[in-house]
Amino acid sequence: MEVYSLSTNFPSGIDSSKLERIINASIPGLVGITTYADNVEILFTNAIDSTQKTLLDSIVAAHLPDQTPPNNSLNIMIMRSTKLNEYELICSFILNEKVNFNINSISFTSRLSGSIMSYDIRLYDSTNNNILASGNYTNSDLQLNSINSLSNVPTSQAVLEIHAKKNGGESDDKVFINELTLYS
Repeated sequence: MEVYSLSTNFPSGIDSSKLERIINASIPGLVGITTYADNVEILFTNAIDSTQKTLLDSIVAAHLPDQTPPNNSLNIMIMRSTKLNEYELICSFILNEKVNFNINSISFTSRLSGSIMSYDIRLYDSTNNNILASGNYTNSDLQLNSINSLSNVPTSQAVLEIHAKKNGGESDDKVFINELTLYS
């Protein structure tokens, strides 16, 4: 069991469901999260090793509770990873008249593992064969990343895809993508 301080480690508050989803995507064996008084207990089936503890500390440090999303955002929960050195489809969704807004930025939580030098994330319009946005990242701790410059945003129905690829590393090293938000 790992114990954190609610007031020190979660000054903006805690969203246990969101925290559980992110921990489960990165560290096996999570049993649950209990909060009482100023303690936040994160319980695993087995003791975690020092690498997992460092990862857990970074997840806790980066945690922000979900707030009511503004009307001009679309949040997509992703818990995927890739081990490929070429772009791999992480998720796809349809942008249509029911999701009627002009995307101008995206944010996502992600990290690399092992000896990977960097990783690339891109937003791709497979209907019109256009790259809307891309970025290169080097963080090994889970963090919120953003791309604030988009181009070729479709004005009619289109299938959009999130792609990721790693740059370098061993065959078992991975890039993890946990959550995506699109903003207009």
